[in-house]
Amino acid sequence: MPQGVLRLEGIELRATVGVQPAERLHPRTVELDIEWQGEVSPGSTPAVDYAAAAGELAARLGGAVFDYIEDIGCEALGILRASFPGGLWKVRVTKPCPPTEPRSARAVFEVSS
Repeated sequence: MPQGVLRLEGIELRATVGVQPAERLHPRTVELDIEWQGEVSPGSTPAVDYAAAAGELAARLGGAVFDYIEDIGCEALGILRASFPGGLWKVRVTKPCPPTEPRSARAVFEVSS
């Protein structure tokens, strides 16, 4: 059976992320990239409805409060695995302008299962 990969990149969510008091004052935009890999059959229905996947992540994670981007990634992975159980999932979370010295453009965390 052929193997396929589906990627959905740049899903924007607003969430409160961080442990520093200044980070917890306002929600910020974080980006999720998701990837599914598994068996596909020509002419069959898609294994993953990517609009439904993005909507589910937005509904469950948008507006939430997280200490770390690792928490967002693990939560997103759990949602995807429960909603679309076949295949393997990978989630990448990007947080712009994390509080580092010297300045950093982004923090990125990736988790898969």
